[in-house]
Amino acid sequence: MPEETKKRKGGQPGNHNALRHGRYIAKENIHFVHATAVDQLDTLDQLIIAVKKTIEYTYRVGLKAETTQEINKTLNSLSLASIGLCRMLHMRDRLTNTPQFPELGDEYKELLELFQKTFAAEQ
Repeated sequence: MPEETKKRKGGQPGNHNALRHGRYIAKENIHFVHATAVDQLDTLDQLIIAVKKTIEYTYRVGLKAETTQEINKTLNSLSLASIGLCRMLHMRDRLTNTPQFPELGDEYKELLELFQKTFAAEQ
C-alpha cells in the first residue's frame, strides 16, 4: 500500500483559490490596523504602488521567457495582477470621490452621467 503524503498547511498544490482569495497561511497575511480613514487610504496607495512595481517586474522577467509555458505563466500573472490593480483603483476612487447622487444605484448614476455627457455634447 503506498504511503500517503501528509497534507501541507495552507492551500494544496494545484489549488488556485489562493490567487483569488488571498493567502491561506497566517504568516503570509498582511494585517493592517487603520486608526483613521486617511491611514486606510495611505495603506491602499502603498498597496497600489506595490502591485504596479510587481507588474513592471513580472513584465521585465517575462520578456526573457523562452517557452510557451513560461509565456503563459507570465501572461496569467500579469492579468491577475491587473485585475487586482483595477479593483484597488476602483476602491480608491470610491473612497475619495463622494457620490453625486447617493440615493440612486450605481447603474442609474452611470446612466444619468451618460445622458448628461450626451446632452452637453449636443449643445
